[in-house]
Amino acid sequence: MADLIELIPDIKPDVPTAPDLSIQRYLILSAIEFFRESEVWKVDLDSIALVEHQSDYTLTVPKDTRTTHLNSAVFDGRRKLTHVTSEKLKSYQRLASSHAAPLLISLNGSDISLWPTPDKYVDGKFLQLTVTIVPKYITVSIPDELLEEWRLALTYGAKSKLFLSPKKEWTDINLAQYYQQLFRSEIQRAKAKSIDNGGVGVRVSNRFFSGSRRRVKMHS
Repeated sequence: MADLIELIPDIKPDVPTAPDLSIQRYLILSAIEFFRESEVWKVDLDSIALVEHQSDYTLTVPKDTRTTHLNSAVFDGRRKLTHVTSEKLKSYQRLASSHAAPLLISLNGSDISLWPTPDKYVDGKFLQLTVTIVPKYITVSIPDELLEEWRLALTYGAKSKLFLSPKKEWTDINLAQYYQQLFRSEIQRAKAKSIDNGGVGVRVSNRFFSGSRRRVKMHS
């Protein structure tokens, strides 16, 4: 993992009087915005063992990150589930179904819901998920390959926010707009690259961070 503070020397010459802590804060905000909008930080999560009569599951994502998008959900290694909104899935949950395996999935924060609810015929079979994640505000580390490839993008974003700081000796609206344009351009480039790669982006196994495969039984 690479530390975002490695980028401070890339920014400091443009804002020499800005405190390092302020630069670090804007680097984190820049990283959150960049990864949320570009969707280039994807993670293959540990497989989830489905449990009879259980339709809701909590995801285990890398430490100090949160989930923003569900990119892929595959049941039993071959059937792709359709991603729908939580509201739409709730409307289906009122309906009966003759299917034993789940067909629909919704994501709400770090929780997923399935429809139909798994029955005894799929108990113990696995669901594989790929999700897009972003750093939490306290995060200062991201995968090395992401920092290496998108170094300029993150510095552009941090600079645009720094120059927008109100009533600072380095405040400069024109430079803020200039770096914001560069930042937006990098976000679009990253998003286009991810699409061209089939939506792959940079995929990192969840085992690279932490977490284990868990099976949760329902208790009545």
